[in-house]
Parts: sequence; structure tokens; C-alpha cells
Amino acid sequence: GVHELDVFASTDEAHYLTLKKQGVLAAYLPLGVNNLPKAYRSVDPDNTYHVGALGFVVINYSTKLNRPPDTWTDLLDRRWRGQITVGHPGFSGYVGNWVVAMWDKYGWDYFTKLAQNNPKIGRSVNDTVTDIVSGERLVGAGPDNYSLENKARGNPIDVQFPTGDAILIVSPVAILKEAPHPNAARLLESFFYTREYSTAIAKTYNYPIRSDVPPPSGIPIDRIKWYRNKAERLEKAVPEAIAKWRETFGV
Repeated sequence: GVHELDVFASTDEAHYLTLKKQGVLAAYLPLGVNNLPKAYRSVDPDNTYHVGALGFVVINYSTKLNRPPDTWTDLLDRRWRGQITVGHPGFSGYVGNWVVAMWDKYGWDYFTKLAQNNPKIGRSVNDTVTDIVSGERLVGAGPDNYSLENKARGNPIDVQFPTGDAILIVSPVAILKEAPHPNAARLLESFFYTREYSTAIAKTYNYPIRSDVPPPSGIPIDRIKWYRNKAERLEKAVPEAIAKWRETFGV
């Protein structure tokens, strides 16, 4: 076949398990990867893929609230009935990640109880931001980056990193074994671990992957308490979670 791709990037870490099994990824240890916090240096022990970007699913809330929820289980409180917004695991990798994490941490009963609070269910994780900014809902499970971008525009929204773990989303990057431009691919992948790259993505309200670059949230990345689904778990659990979600919420 024709090999046209040098570097592959995706927000779904499970993609890389399939590509590894197919033997199409090249092992490479990028320059500068040791500049990352230790927890993010070796997401794949075989070095066939590495962190390209990080994101979090956190509690989004309207700044009209005197006190936002502190934990994920706070969203089950009846005071939030009719005031919650979430995306859909069948349409969003971020939401799928969050659903699997809640399922593993609290059991599926978490969603049975959440359904009793009549949440508005969109598609994208970013729909949470739209609903809160418009005033249609007050709280939800949403992204850190798009929420902080809207906050910077003066919209009434902010993020709460829950005391029971923010849900870490790893968006890897990998070099293809048959890359037509392997040297350029290695150079590009190494660029991800420079201060310049982290500074650039921080300006767009994404978390810098280096701890020596100030984050848009004000919380250094190595001080965030997070929970990360294993890629092997996501590969099997997301399809099951989508089916259970539709049964529980009817959408």
C-alpha cells in the first residue's frame, strides 16, 4: 500500500492499542520527554506512543452559584434536579472517558441516581459549556479548556477540580513505522516536549504538558489529583457504557 502518514494523533487512547497490535507504530523516545512530570513520561512502556496533549473532565458551574459542587457525587444531590448538563458517551470521547471512570469508581448506580435528577443530555462534552453559559443549566461534567476560554471572554462559567479526582484525558501522538519522512516525524514529536509548545497551547486554554509553564487554571499539572482510565479498559468498556447509558437515560 501507499504510506502517506508520518505522525498520528488522536484523543482516544484505545486507538493506539489497535495500532500496536497491527504492528504499524514505531518505537521512539522523543527528545525532551523527561521534561514532563514523571507520571506522564511513559504512557506506553514500549515507547510507541507518547502524550501529545492532556485534558480533564471537571465540574463546570455557573458563577451565579454561591457554592458549586465539590465532588462528583454532589451531582446526585436533589438540589441539582433539572439543573445538570452532560454530554453523551456515544458521541464524545471525553464523555465516554468520564462515564467509564464514574462507573468504575462508584458503580452504575451512580448513573441510575443521576438520571433521577433529570439532566439535560447533549452530545459533545462542550455542550455542557453552552448550556451553562446560556443559563439553561447551572452545573455539569465538562471540559477544562473550553470552559476556561469562555470564562476569559467574560461568560458566567468556571471550573471546579473535584476533590474526588478530575478525569484525565490523554491524547497521544505516535510515529508510523512506515513513515515516509521519519526524521521529520521524530523532530515533530520531540517538539511536543519543548517549552514553546506548552506555552502555545496554554494560550489557547489547554493544559501545558510541562510543569514549568503556568497553566490557564492556575493549578500546576503536577498538583492535580486525577484519575485515568487504562486504555485496555476503555477499549472494552466504552461500547458497554454506551449501551447501558441508553438503557438508563433513554437516549
